[in-house]
Amino acid sequence: MKFAALVKKELRICLPWLCLSVLVFVVIGSILMKGLVLNQQFYINQGYDDSYRYYWFTPYSPITEFAPLLLITSLALGVILAIHQFFLPGLSGTWPFTLHRSIRPQQIVWAKFTAALLTFLLSVGLLWTLFYCYAAVPGRFYIPIFFKTWLEGCIYILLGLVAYLGTALSAVSTTYFYTTRLLGIAVAAAMIILVMLQTSILGAAVWTLAAAFILMVQIFHTFLAREY
Repeated sequence: MKFAALVKKELRICLPWLCLSVLVFVVIGSILMKGLVLNQQFYINQGYDDSYRYYWFTPYSPITEFAPLLLITSLALGVILAIHQFFLPGLSGTWPFTLHRSIRPQQIVWAKFTAALLTFLLSVGLLWTLFYCYAAVPGRFYIPIFFKTWLEGCIYILLGLVAYLGTALSAVSTTYFYTTRLLGIAVAAAMIILVMLQTSILGAAVWTLAAAFILMVQIFHTFLAREY
Protein backbone atom coordinates (compact mmCIF):
# COMPACT_ATOMS: atom_id res chain seq x y z
CA MET A 1 0.00 0.00 0.00
CA LYS A 2 2.82 2.39 0.86
CA PHE A 3 4.58 1.54 -2.40
CA ALA A 4 1.41 2.23 -4.41
CA ALA A 5 1.05 5.59 -2.66
CA LEU A 6 4.66 6.42 -3.52
CA VAL A 7 4.10 5.53 -7.17
CA LYS A 8 0.98 7.73 -7.30
CA LYS A 9 2.97 10.60 -5.79
CA GLU A 10 5.72 10.17 -8.38
CA LEU A 11 3.17 9.91 -11.19
CA ARG A 12 1.76 13.29 -10.15
CA ILE A 13 5.27 14.70 -10.57
CA CYS A 14 5.59 13.05 -14.00
CA LEU A 15 2.07 13.91 -15.22
CA PRO A 16 2.79 17.39 -16.68
CA TRP A 17 5.72 16.05 -18.65
CA LEU A 18 3.72 13.02 -19.77
CA CYS A 19 1.03 15.36 -21.13
CA LEU A 20 3.59 17.63 -22.79
CA SER A 21 5.38 14.73 -24.49
CA VAL A 22 2.03 13.35 -25.71
CA LEU A 23 1.08 16.75 -27.13
CA VAL A 24 4.42 17.20 -28.90
CA PHE A 25 4.46 13.68 -30.28
CA VAL A 26 0.85 13.77 -31.49
CA VAL A 27 1.20 17.15 -33.22
CA ILE A 28 4.58 16.53 -34.88
CA GLY A 29 3.83 12.85 -35.52
CA SER A 30 0.53 13.61 -37.23
CA ILE A 31 2.15 16.22 -39.48
CA LEU A 32 4.95 13.78 -40.29
CA MET A 33 2.57 10.91 -41.04
CA LYS A 34 0.43 13.06 -43.32
CA GLY A 35 3.55 14.20 -45.15
CA LEU A 36 4.75 10.62 -45.58
CA VAL A 37 1.44 9.54 -47.08
CA LEU A 38 1.34 12.48 -49.50
CA ASN A 39 5.00 12.22 -50.52
CA GLN A 40 4.65 8.50 -51.12
CA GLN A 41 1.96 9.13 -53.71
CA PHE A 42 4.14 11.76 -55.36
CA TYR A 43 7.10 9.39 -55.70
CA ILE A 44 4.91 6.59 -57.01
CA ASN A 45 3.44 8.91 -59.64
CA GLN A 46 6.96 9.95 -60.65
CA GLY A 47 7.98 6.31 -61.09
CA TYR A 48 10.31 6.06 -58.08
CA ASP A 49 8.91 2.73 -56.93
CA ASP A 50 12.19 1.13 -55.87
CA SER A 51 12.68 3.35 -52.85
CA TYR A 52 14.42 0.79 -50.67
CA ARG A 53 17.46 1.79 -48.65
CA TYR A 54 19.02 1.04 -45.29
CA TYR A 55 18.35 3.27 -42.31
CA TRP A 56 19.95 2.43 -38.98
CA PHE A 57 19.06 -1.13 -37.98
CA THR A 58 16.31 -2.09 -40.47
CA PRO A 59 15.55 -1.84 -44.18
CA TYR A 60 13.80 1.37 -45.11
CA SER A 61 10.09 1.74 -44.55
CA PRO A 62 8.25 5.09 -44.46
CA ILE A 63 7.85 5.38 -40.70
CA THR A 64 11.60 5.10 -40.06
CA GLU A 65 11.36 8.86 -40.57
CA PHE A 66 9.90 8.91 -37.03
CA ALA A 67 13.34 7.99 -35.63
CA PRO A 68 14.53 11.56 -34.88
CA LEU A 69 11.20 12.45 -33.25
CA LEU A 70 11.25 9.29 -31.13
CA LEU A 71 14.86 9.72 -30.07
CA ILE A 72 14.69 13.43 -29.23
CA THR A 73 11.38 13.12 -27.38
CA SER A 74 12.57 10.11 -25.37
CA LEU A 75 15.92 11.68 -24.43
CA ALA A 76 14.31 14.96 -23.40
CA LEU A 77 11.62 13.19 -21.38
CA GLY A 78 14.21 11.02 -19.61
CA VAL A 79 16.43 13.94 -18.62
CA ILE A 80 13.49 16.09 -17.43
CA LEU A 81 11.96 13.30 -15.34
CA ALA A 82 15.29 12.51 -13.67
CA ILE A 83 15.84 16.17 -12.80
CA HIS A 84 12.40 16.47 -11.21
CA GLN A 85 12.56 13.13 -9.38
CA PHE A 86 16.16 13.11 -8.18
CA PHE A 87 17.87 16.50 -8.55
CA LEU A 88 15.17 18.92 -7.36
CA PRO A 89 14.52 17.06 -4.05
CA GLY A 90 18.20 17.48 -3.21
CA LEU A 91 18.12 21.11 -4.26
CA SER A 92 15.05 21.87 -2.15
CA GLY A 93 16.25 19.77 0.81
CA THR A 94 13.25 17.41 0.91
CA TRP A 95 15.27 14.17 0.86
CA PRO A 96 15.64 13.97 4.68
CA PHE A 97 11.87 14.32 5.18
CA THR A 98 11.14 11.63 2.59
CA LEU A 99 13.76 9.18 3.84
CA HIS A 100 12.96 9.49 7.55
CA ARG A 101 9.44 8.21 7.07
CA SER A 102 8.66 4.53 7.67
CA ILE A 103 9.61 3.61 4.11
CA ARG A 104 12.67 1.71 2.96
CA PRO A 105 14.98 3.78 0.70
CA GLN A 106 14.89 1.02 -1.91
CA GLN A 107 11.11 1.43 -2.19
CA ILE A 108 11.50 5.13 -2.85
CA VAL A 109 13.90 4.49 -5.72
CA TRP A 110 11.75 1.70 -7.17
CA ALA A 111 8.68 3.93 -6.97
CA LYS A 112 10.47 6.61 -8.95
CA PHE A 113 11.64 4.07 -11.53
CA THR A 114 8.12 2.62 -11.83
CA ALA A 115 6.53 6.04 -12.33
CA ALA A 116 9.13 6.97 -14.95
CA LEU A 117 8.64 3.69 -16.80
CA LEU A 118 4.85 4.13 -16.79
CA THR A 119 5.30 7.67 -18.10
CA PHE A 120 7.38 6.40 -21.01
CA LEU A 121 4.93 3.58 -21.77
CA LEU A 122 1.85 5.82 -21.66
CA SER A 123 3.40 8.59 -23.74
CA VAL A 124 5.96 7.78 -26.43
CA GLY A 125 5.53 4.00 -26.10
CA LEU A 126 1.78 3.97 -26.64
CA LEU A 127 1.81 6.68 -29.31
CA TRP A 128 4.60 5.00 -31.27
CA THR A 129 2.62 1.74 -31.26
CA LEU A 130 -0.54 3.52 -32.44
CA PHE A 131 1.30 5.30 -35.27
CA TYR A 132 2.92 2.00 -36.28
CA CYS A 133 -0.45 0.20 -36.32
CA TYR A 134 -1.94 3.00 -38.43
CA ALA A 135 0.92 2.82 -40.94
CA ALA A 136 0.94 -0.99 -41.03
CA VAL A 137 -2.64 -1.23 -42.35
CA PRO A 138 -2.38 -3.09 -45.71
CA GLY A 139 -2.51 -0.68 -48.61
CA ARG A 140 -1.66 2.38 -46.53
CA PHE A 141 1.88 2.56 -47.91
CA TYR A 142 3.33 1.23 -51.12
CA ILE A 143 6.55 0.26 -49.36
CA PRO A 144 5.90 -2.42 -46.71
CA ILE A 145 6.03 -1.51 -43.02
CA PHE A 146 8.43 -3.87 -41.27
CA PHE A 147 7.80 -5.12 -37.73
CA LYS A 148 11.52 -4.56 -37.14
CA THR A 149 10.84 -0.86 -37.62
CA TRP A 150 8.59 -0.93 -34.56
CA LEU A 151 11.34 -2.70 -32.61
CA GLU A 152 13.81 -0.06 -33.74
CA GLY A 153 11.50 2.61 -32.36
CA CYS A 154 11.37 0.75 -29.05
CA ILE A 155 15.18 0.90 -28.90
CA TYR A 156 15.02 4.68 -29.24
CA ILE A 157 12.50 4.82 -26.39
CA LEU A 158 14.74 2.65 -24.22
CA LEU A 159 17.59 5.07 -24.91
CA GLY A 160 15.42 7.70 -23.25
CA LEU A 161 15.38 5.51 -20.15
CA VAL A 162 19.17 5.22 -20.33
CA ALA A 163 19.35 9.03 -20.38
CA TYR A 164 16.96 9.06 -17.41
CA LEU A 165 19.13 6.69 -15.41
CA GLY A 166 22.35 8.50 -16.26
CA THR A 167 20.88 11.84 -15.20
CA ALA A 168 19.47 10.29 -12.02
CA LEU A 169 22.89 8.86 -11.13
CA SER A 170 24.50 12.27 -11.50
CA ALA A 171 21.68 13.82 -9.47
CA VAL A 172 22.13 11.53 -6.44
CA SER A 173 25.91 11.78 -6.48
CA THR A 174 27.47 13.77 -3.65
CA THR A 175 30.59 14.81 -5.56
CA TYR A 176 31.10 18.22 -7.14
CA PHE A 177 30.07 19.01 -10.70
CA TYR A 178 33.66 19.81 -11.68
CA THR A 179 34.86 16.37 -10.49
CA THR A 180 32.95 13.12 -11.14
CA ARG A 181 29.32 14.15 -10.59
CA LEU A 182 28.60 14.25 -14.33
CA LEU A 183 30.03 10.75 -14.80
CA GLY A 184 26.54 9.23 -14.89
CA ILE A 185 25.49 11.50 -17.74
CA ALA A 186 28.78 10.86 -19.54
CA VAL A 187 28.36 7.08 -19.28
CA ALA A 188 24.77 7.29 -20.51
CA ALA A 189 25.83 9.47 -23.45
CA ALA A 190 28.63 7.06 -24.36
CA MET A 191 26.30 4.06 -24.23
CA ILE A 192 23.69 5.86 -26.36
CA ILE A 193 26.33 6.58 -29.00
CA LEU A 194 27.50 2.96 -28.84
CA VAL A 195 23.93 1.71 -29.37
CA MET A 196 23.44 4.04 -32.33
CA LEU A 197 26.55 2.54 -33.95
CA GLN A 198 25.10 -0.98 -33.86
CA THR A 199 23.99 -2.55 -37.13
CA SER A 200 21.49 -5.01 -35.67
CA ILE A 201 18.51 -4.68 -33.34
CA LEU A 202 19.80 -7.53 -31.18
CA GLY A 203 23.14 -5.83 -30.62
CA ALA A 204 21.42 -2.51 -29.90
CA ALA A 205 19.03 -4.16 -27.43
CA VAL A 206 21.83 -5.98 -25.59
CA TRP A 207 23.91 -2.82 -25.15
CA THR A 208 20.86 -0.79 -24.12
CA LEU A 209 19.81 -3.27 -21.45
CA ALA A 210 23.40 -3.61 -20.24
CA ALA A 211 23.68 0.17 -19.88
CA ALA A 212 20.37 0.36 -18.01
CA PHE A 213 21.41 -2.42 -15.63
CA ILE A 214 24.81 -0.88 -14.85
CA LEU A 215 23.31 2.56 -14.21
CA MET A 216 20.53 1.15 -12.00
CA VAL A 217 23.04 -0.73 -9.85
CA GLN A 218 25.11 2.41 -9.45
CA ILE A 219 22.05 4.50 -8.56
CA PHE A 220 21.07 2.11 -5.76
CA HIS A 221 24.65 1.93 -4.48
CA THR A 222 25.05 5.71 -4.47
CA PHE A 223 21.60 6.46 -3.08
CA LEU A 224 21.88 3.98 -0.19
CA ALA A 225 25.48 4.93 0.66
CA ARG A 226 25.08 8.70 0.86
CA GLU A 227 24.09 10.59 4.01
CA TYR A 228 21.04 12.88 4.01
